[in-house]
Amino acid sequence: MLHLLPQLVLLWLATFVVADISITSPKLGQSFKAGDTVKISWEDDGKKPPLDDLKSIVVTLLSGTTATVLWQQGLKLKDGITPDSGSVSVTIPGTVGGNGYYTIQLYSLLSNGGYTIHYTNWFELSGLTGSTKALQEDPGMPPANQLSDMSEKAQGDLKASHTVPYGEQSGTIKYAPMQMQPGSTITAKSMSQRFPTSAYTPFQSFASPAKCTSTDTPGWSYSRGSATNMAPPAPYPSALGWYAASAKTRATPSPMPTVEHHDQANTQHKKRWFDTDEWLAPKTRSS
Repeated sequence: MLHLLPQLVLLWLATFVVADISITSPKLGQSFKAGDTVKISWEDDGKKPPLDDLKSIVVTLLSGTTATVLWQQGLKLKDGITPDSGSVSVTIPGTVGGNGYYTIQLYSLLSNGGYTIHYTNWFELSGLTGSTKALQEDPGMPPANQLSDMSEKAQGDLKASHTVPYGEQSGTIKYAPMQMQPGSTITAKSMSQRFPTSAYTPFQSFASPAKCTSTDTPGWSYSRGSATNMAPPAPYPSALGWYAASAKTRATPSPMPTVEHHDQANTQHKKRWFDTDEWLAPKTRSS
């Protein structure tokens, strides 16, 4: 019954705008109880890949420890759904987990071997008796959509998307340029502004959630050489004549020869404090 689905998928195969379907229900802020029937509806958003390229849809119920870290194992509610049907109804079992906020994942297979992943709005479930903990606060925005389109056209669009200035992008996923490595020397003599300033307009009231859900940065298309450090390991300090710091501050009494006086009653043993270095390495005196 449990279906293992990847939750952290690299977006390097994503197109400029994750498209194909747009989920229209459940609506934001809806709530359900254990045993209720939930209707998930979607429509073709008019962007690529088209809905006709989808082969089937798997419907999985998920929650998570945070809004971005979902269960690795969700409860598969239905499988083999026809994409052009536009909707599917599922029943929420009471043992799926604890009360809290859940989302439904639509995992769609593409005819070219790729896939798309979409999520419904978060909705609250109550009356559950399961032991798996669910989110206790509404995360707001659903998890980011994911798309792996294996067509040459899609991969070409991906490369082009990283060249569009960040501020001019309007999709749910934005694309940043490749991160380059700094050089070994600094040649600039003065600072200059690389990009124009953007307008600042403060909100006068609460705004709707941000449309951008994540940023995709491509991996390095180059490699940096490295070499193994062949220097031998240093020996332990004791092999270099190391001694405890306390030895440099410790005074050691040294017995002195008996000094005889006419008054034998005043015979005494005098003590002399050697220099520490002399104590550590006494010199040999000639007779």
